[in-house]
Amino acid sequence: MGVSPDTPLDQITSLTAAGRVDLELLDQNLALAGDRLVVDADDDQAELFGDPLDPDRWATATQTDDRGPSTLAGPQLVFRQADRSARVPGPGTLTTPLPTDQSPDRQIAKSPSQLAVAWQRGMAFFDTAGQAHFIGNVTATTQQPNATSQLTADDLRLNFTPYTDEHTAIDPNTPQANREPSDRLGPQPPNRDIAKSPNQQRQLLTASATSPAGDTPPAFTYAARDPDTDQLLTRLTLQGDALNLDNTNADQPTLTVPSPGRLLLEDYRPNAASEPREDAGPTDPLAAFSGRGATLILFNDTLLLTAGPNTLDANGNVQLVHQPADSKDPNRATQLDTQRLVVDLADRADLGPMFTNSAADQSPNREIAKSPNVEVDQIDAHGAVRIVDGTRRVNTDHLRYTARDNTAWLWADPGRSTRVTDDRYPAGLSGQSIYWDLSRDRLELRRPGPGLLPIPE
Repeated sequence: MGVSPDTPLDQITSLTAAGRVDLELLDQNLALAGDRLVVDADDDQAELFGDPLDPDRWATATQTDDRGPSTLAGPQLVFRQADRSARVPGPGTLTTPLPTDQSPDRQIAKSPSQLAVAWQRGMAFFDTAGQAHFIGNVTATTQQPNATSQLTADDLRLNFTPYTDEHTAIDPNTPQANREPSDRLGPQPPNRDIAKSPNQQRQLLTASATSPAGDTPPAFTYAARDPDTDQLLTRLTLQGDALNLDNTNADQPTLTVPSPGRLLLEDYRPNAASEPREDAGPTDPLAAFSGRGATLILFNDTLLLTAGPNTLDANGNVQLVHQPADSKDPNRATQLDTQRLVVDLADRADLGPMFTNSAADQSPNREIAKSPNVEVDQIDAHGAVRIVDGTRRVNTDHLRYTARDNTAWLWADPGRSTRVTDDRYPAGLSGQSIYWDLSRDRLELRRPGPGLLPIPE
């Protein structure tokens, strides 16, 4: 049909624009750019096309609010008003600024943070359902001041609080003539309410990252660098066949790896916060786990990280290996093997990069932009416990290490014994349980068994 400046909006049922299209919707702070725009109000759909061979000429939809511009880009963008959805049937990118913290006590507000998501096969976003789905070599990168976090997977699914406001979502079966005039010209892009109400931003509820069997498993990496030298300070890398985030309990969000995987913690900070404790003894294997260097945790069954109480629970042939950063012997490493490893992290430990909904943490006095600071408060190991540190070996069934007083309690199941040996000497110590003062390298035996006392140094 022909359209003139006097044509009422409720009479426009379709619109096609070709050539270089630039459309700005001022009431929504939205700008569309592409080579062709097709709007069909009867089908409740708008399509924006760009050049599929040139990412620099992809179709784009950019919305600007008080945080800055957010841009969705791809060879084809499809919008529907009924479910407030946006789809990209192919490769694409999404860039958006993350909310800044409004509290003057929080460090993160000093600089803005940016989220960039890229995919190869497709993306679907359903605002009224609170769902988003990214497929094909997905990379989600968050850039914070002096720190970067990145999630890689083949499939990423997000669930968040659905869109609600005073307007009821349009039933797609509602006849065109019965719709309000403002809804007649087809769909509006998702999140338009953010531009009007910045405080109504979405809350991430759950996230699931997976990859097909045989492909590179999903991985999450968080790294912090020195702002002056660009030197790596800390890095956390978590990898498994699936990574599942559950933020429905905001006080205790969890990250689960329901499969074999690995967690690598690297701490190369030169400051006192990462130095080993002053009371650490000369043969202090457990104390070394919280010092500078690299700590690798391998597990065969599952791993559960819980923020709030700050706990790590790994199961199934767990192996923890720590290599100190300042060791005179680059080949020396301390190893702990067990069937279950539970680590209580100190109150000051920061799991924020994995659990926060955005770059702005919701709890006071958190400084999540600094670095992933994971310091051990207590270690519990259960089942086939073995510690190897240099020439020394410890074998038992259970272990509890307490960082506060730098002690370890080792005990065996009934009818079994705890044994401490050294490769340099023919005999060692054994008993049903052993109390180990690591600061003084002093051992107390309960129900001692055969052995040589003491183990020579």
